[in-house]
Amino acid sequence: MDTISFFLKKGFNSLKNVWLKSACVALCCLLITVAIDLLLLAILFAIFDVDNITVGLGNFAFAMSFNMIWLFSYPLLWSFLVMFLGQIRGGKLSVSQLFWGYKDAWRILCGNFLAGLCAVIPALLIIIVGAVLVVVLHASILMYNLFAIIGCFVFAYVFILFSQFPFIIFDDEDISSIGALKQSVRLMKGHVLQFFLLLILLLLIIALVTVLTLGIGLLFVLPYLNMVLAHYYENLSEAKEEAYSVDMIQE
Repeated sequence: MDTISFFLKKGFNSLKNVWLKSACVALCCLLITVAIDLLLLAILFAIFDVDNITVGLGNFAFAMSFNMIWLFSYPLLWSFLVMFLGQIRGGKLSVSQLFWGYKDAWRILCGNFLAGLCAVIPALLIIIVGAVLVVVLHASILMYNLFAIIGCFVFAYVFILFSQFPFIIFDDEDISSIGALKQSVRLMKGHVLQFFLLLILLLLIIALVTVLTLGIGLLFVLPYLNMVLAHYYENLSEAKEEAYSVDMIQE
């Protein structure tokens, strides 16, 4: 497995000739996502009559709008991620590729939902335990903070384990959502820390470029983020295949 600096350089080199095109695709993705969100919010607000809405109904409408936005927007964001894997393999970026995810929305949404549950539930349970210790046993607030930090780390750990799910779904049209999640866990075995550090560096780069360019640079760093992640998956899957081949030969 290669180093973090290798993936950062690889992502940059892969975008050398397509920076502008990838930025245009990113802009289209953002505009379509915003349009979907605004349309869904307008429809829901019209249905629930916002001017006369109660607090309880307002919370329900907000929850409905969030879930609807997720249902319609996530396949688009998935497509914007995996298209860069296709670019690595000789494909060409195009706006039409942003709609790939809607052809296989069921597997994509189910896998994302299951991954979210697996990450959120244990993290919440740990945080709740910390809250119970403070309320019932009158433990120090520092104890609650400690449990909250542990819960966040658990969430991040599970999230990273399932991080390769989008690429696996793209690579294998026959694999189930659960099968893709399991495959992601197998791929990430022994690479959680490296991937965590890579994500931290990428987020820092995104934040810095976005601030320095007053937001305009976001259109260029988002494709860079996805390209680096695509290279990481490609390298990871190849390394696992080589290791499997060696094991088969030895047997």
